[in-house]
Amino acid sequence: MQLLIYGSGGLGLDLCDIAMKINRLKHTWDRIAFIDDIRKERQHYGIDVLRFQEALAIKDEAECVIGLGEPFNRMRLYNKCRENGLRFTKLLDPSASISESVAIGEGTVVLAFASITGGAQIGKNAVIQQMVTIGHDTSIGNHSVLSVKASPGGGVHIGERTYIGMGCSILERLHIGDDVIVSMGSNVYRDIEDEVIAMGSPARVIRKNEDHRVFK
Repeated sequence: MQLLIYGSGGLGLDLCDIAMKINRLKHTWDRIAFIDDIRKERQHYGIDVLRFQEALAIKDEAECVIGLGEPFNRMRLYNKCRENGLRFTKLLDPSASISESVAIGEGTVVLAFASITGGAQIGKNAVIQQMVTIGHDTSIGNHSVLSVKASPGGGVHIGERTYIGMGCSILERLHIGDDVIVSMGSNVYRDIEDEVIAMGSPARVIRKNEDHRVFK
């Protein structure tokens, strides 16, 4: 079996490191490679770079994860892969603390030293970055991204394609909608509606999330 990481940027490199750790503990993949139609080089840090059509040629012997950190683009590439018959796997860093009662969807990646506690539900193709702490019974929607050191309390609901910035904290039992961006370092004390950008302490909505882009 081969592991294909769609995207060779920063998150893609992080995922490659996780896969190598897993392989050192137990041989899981015969080959780890990137999918990237933009990068000109055919190797990146010693890892093969495939074009998408090349990945399709080996899809029966491969599984993939998405190595991009923008929720909308994660969804777009997930759908593209699914429509073309590529299969997804989960990628969980061995150092992460994940309760046995946690449910994690296909394509989701959990990075180093994250903590996910009892009863949490993580959707498909989500990203839980380094040192994130997720409280009990919290739900994270498909394609959403929790950046480094984000900390939703227990019973929080985070919708689909939502981006929670570095160091954000979210009070217990709040509801964060779909297509939301919560800016770095914000403290959330109230529910946040769909498709908006919020920031500050306490976090306040500043405008609609019209272009669905996190990184300009």
